[in-house]
Amino acid sequence: MNDKAQVSSYRWVVLFTYMIVAFISQLLWLNFAPITTPIMTSIFRVTESEVGLLSMVWPLIFIPVSIPAGLLIDKKGFKFGVSVGAMLMALFAVLRIFSGENFTLLLLFQSGAAFGQPFVFNAVSKLAALWFS
Repeated sequence: MNDKAQVSSYRWVVLFTYMIVAFISQLLWLNFAPITTPIMTSIFRVTESEVGLLSMVWPLIFIPVSIPAGLLIDKKGFKFGVSVGAMLMALFAVLRIFSGENFTLLLLFQSGAAFGQPFVFNAVSKLAALWFS
């Protein structure tokens, strides 16, 4: 892929798809921030710190999962790694709906979704190397 004649225009589809998955990851991470007050007062009746924990689990999980995710991406490839991340985020995002008024269950499902983020963001260098050399 070093020769410009061999560069596929399909790379833009790959990049756009990756951008959508990364965008959804960020939405799942930060979607509780604007609704902190309703979550605290009427839905779960928890403290502001507990609501903040819904967002804090993402970077806390990212750190220990990054190395295994990176190794898996190196071994199995870009597509496999991003697919694993997207599926984990999708599965646990849907499961969050079924947490009802159980904050602990919501936190558990939010943590599950957070496990997908390292698979997405650790694949960006592989994306650049494979599709945009």
